[in-house]
Amino acid sequence: MSNMMNVILWTAGALLSGILLLLVPARLLRQITSPFTFSSKGIRKIRRWHTTTDTLGNVLETLCVIWCFVWPFVPDATLWYGLILAFTLLCAISRCAIIALKQTKGYPGAEIRVVMVCLWMVGIIGFGAAGGFFNGSIFALPVHTLAQKALTGTLLDDLFYYLSDPGLFHYLLESVLMLIPLCTLWNQFKHMRLERTYKSINLFFFLCKMLVIYAVLIGGGWLGFDFLNSVWHFESVQV
Repeated sequence: MSNMMNVILWTAGALLSGILLLLVPARLLRQITSPFTFSSKGIRKIRRWHTTTDTLGNVLETLCVIWCFVWPFVPDATLWYGLILAFTLLCAISRCAIIALKQTKGYPGAEIRVVMVCLWMVGIIGFGAAGGFFNGSIFALPVHTLAQKALTGTLLDDLFYYLSDPGLFHYLLESVLMLIPLCTLWNQFKHMRLERTYKSINLFFFLCKMLVIYAVLIGGGWLGFDFLNSVWHFESVQV
């Protein structure tokens, strides 16, 4: 019940803070987030294919993907993940602010502001799911044990161990929960840098995609680890 309440409060907080973000004028938001736009740095033309690519965005996204699989070996991984996700979120928001200033159809910047709130919620809900706030960090002990076995070189000594301990699958699920918000935000950031608009056919399909992402993050962060524990008949300890 407490985990359910954490999910409700965290999701409500993400929505409320996103609505408050709407009250910030686009010009002010553009000034605040200007260091995270990277201007046109890293955008490269590929003459052979007559296209452009965001090399800087690709490099940053690749580094984030690598992080999502080495995090068990990093002290204070949740703190570092929060900083990485915050940086990524600011990069995406900075591009939304630029586009909002250039949209004049209808209410200025209305459509991209909706996109901005959705991306903001991806970041906040993503941190709640991957940071263990939806499940009491019940994945921490099994994954820590798995990391210690890897460091001592005993990871493959007893393969039958994984039939009674879900640590490996806790690690994979946690890595996926970390990966989803980062990749979502970086993909939007790169697309907005190159195309000056968000990545989707239209706003309706964008909202549908966001709802699916929220459902996966909340479901995986809240119920995913309990499901794995029930399959392995394993009792985790909340920390």
